Amino acid sequence: MQDSSGHPIRVQLPTRPGQALQVPPSRKLMKTWEWGNLALIRRRFGTDLETAVPAAIALAELQLSPATPAEFEARLTPVLSLCAPSGMGAAERTQWIKAAIIMLGRIPSDLLAIGCLCAMETSDHPSKIVPAILKAIQERWNARKADLADLKRLASACEQEAPEF
Repeated sequence: MQDSSGHPIRVQLPTRPGQALQVPPSRKLMKTWEWGNLALIRRRFGTDLETAVPAAIALAELQLSPATPAEFEARLTPVLSLCAPSGMGAAERTQWIKAAIIMLGRIPSDLLAIGCLCAMETSDHPSKIVPAILKAIQERWNARKADLADLKRLASACEQEAPEF
């Protein structure tokens, strides 16, 4: 897939460094779609829009897939270790980790890593860890959700478009 200048369009997968898919970035697709011209989208991204949009949707869904419980535990344990009070025993730490996983359970792995790094730098008490993680990633997480919703709207519009002759 190529853009209007003939260069390949690539989107980097955060879960597989070094590998790329050739799908149109959703922001470019949606900006063009907001102009209300699906023919312009076809000219810009090629006539293979029927396969490009589902590929972009699959990528957006992959970028929203939540981290595993093991990833949560691996990321949250060091953060808690840095700011847990000395009287917080193993049972309390385990309980805190479980509660944090419940609260953060839908966060993608790469965003969890970003949030935990920010929480390590800013949190001085366990009660501040989850809010610090959410604050650090909320904008990116919301943008990913919005991109997926926009791509699904675009797919719906493509399905409703009359065939070109």
